[in-house]
Amino acid sequence: GANDGTASASVSGGTSPYTEDWGGADQNALAPGSYTVTVTDANGCSSDATVTIAAAVDPCANANLSVVATTVDAACYGEATGQANITMGGGAMPYTLEIWTLLPVFGWTPYVVLQTDTLLTVDLGGGWDPLGLLGVPNTLYSGPYAPAGDYYGVMTDANGCTVTSATETIGEPAELVVTASSTDETAVGANDGTASASVSGGTSPYTEDWGGADQNALAPGSYTVTV
Repeated sequence: GANDGTASASVSGGTSPYTEDWGGADQNALAPGSYTVTVTDANGCSSDATVTIAAAVDPCANANLSVVATTVDAACYGEATGQANITMGGGAMPYTLEIWTLLPVFGWTPYVVLQTDTLLTVDLGGGWDPLGLLGVPNTLYSGPYAPAGDYYGVMTDANGCTVTSATETIGEPAELVVTASSTDETAVGANDGTASASVSGGTSPYTEDWGGADQNALAPGSYTVTV
């Protein structure tokens, strides 16, 4: 739709000067189509020539771009140990990728740690893998340092064609909460106090570390359990 095609005539023979008649068309602002120029020399002799202006090809029309986001959940509540992986294909390399996330305060915004990366080359054998992970072809890995949240990727190829992935979520387990309870020593010196831990959240199975103490034979004092 730019209509910025151009045409010119090269003339030989006849008697100069020559006049060119493009039939009213502006030879410097031509839409796609065929145009005929009539050249007339000083003696009134004339000759015609025809040119064809081809339509511009949209480089994105058949780019077949693809960008797919997959995620790995964070291991612990509140920790940035999740992963967002973006797999790209089609179009013309190099690709530019933006990874976007939904932050509670600012709304949809580029996540700073996952800032734009340009893939100058893609190793089709093992993937572009800047973190040294075992990759798959055409995949950019974001982590593992991403917090829980919603993520999507925007890929732009060398021709400026863009495609946006579906939004995927990095999950996290519920917050790990530990409540300790105890029973006191029954008699002085009995050292028969007990302690137990009640656990919710996180991911089972759980392990308890009482710091080497026998939780069923405790002397008076304070004890800490790590779950």
